Amino acid sequence: MLRIDSNLIWIIVNLLIFYFLIRKFLFKPVLNIIEKRKQMVAEQFEKADTANAEAQELKTQYEASLQGAKEEAIQIVADARERADVQYKQIVSDAEKRSADLLEKTNQDMEKERDRALQSVQKEIGTLAMAAAVKIIGENSSKVTDEQLYNEFLSKTGDKHDSNNG
Repeated sequence: MLRIDSNLIWIIVNLLIFYFLIRKFLFKPVLNIIEKRKQMVAEQFEKADTANAEAQELKTQYEASLQGAKEEAIQIVADARERADVQYKQIVSDAEKRSADLLEKTNQDMEKERDRALQSVQKEIGTLAMAAAVKIIGENSSKVTDEQLYNEFLSKTGDKHDSNNG
């Protein structure tokens, strides 16, 4: 029959004891370490997902603030253009007003100068008329003398009047 050697039984018993000892003292701690590593890796993935979500949120906020800054810059430029346009219109309006005022003042000055020239001519005519009257009265009156005085008066007043008109 089959004969089992006692050494073989002891080897099997030793192997079974060794298996249970290794299982208890080696496999369980190694499996625990592996399980802890799995949990740690899962936590790292979870943290990475959270960080990724936060990064996406920050990116969205950044893009929104960048868009807001662009819109604000566009608004600032539009406001500056509007203010510049208003200021330009004000400057042009002021320049036109000053120009009109200067033109009016120049016209008034010319009118005053013309009035002064007319008064001066009238005084000169009056003086010449008085001088002619004095000459007529002072000299003997004759038709030839009267004509000469009249012609002299006309030539003097005509010369004065022509020089004032030119």
